[in-house]
Amino acid sequence: MQVNRRESVIERKCILIAKARNWMEVKLERCNKNGMPDRMLMKNGRLIFIEFKNDKGALSEIQKHRHEELRKHGMRVYVVRSEILMEAVLDENEL
Repeated sequence: MQVNRRESVIERKCILIAKARNWMEVKLERCNKNGMPDRMLMKNGRLIFIEFKNDKGALSEIQKHRHEELRKHGMRVYVVRSEILMEAVLDENEL
């Protein structure tokens, strides 16, 4: 496995995996809430949020706060660093 890949590369490959498994995805940009995860994925009534980070990437304080806020509202939020982890997240969330 390649180390220190760009987050954009990880995100692009993981989204291809999600789409191949029939997940609908929305890229969350220019949101009125700073720190929102990168993507929202939906399938069969399930909604999950994904933040992509490379091996060295760390969540900012606002990202930590926003993830916790989403979890308090019953949302599932994941930090994904590889395609293998993305597969596991999707496996866990497919009904």
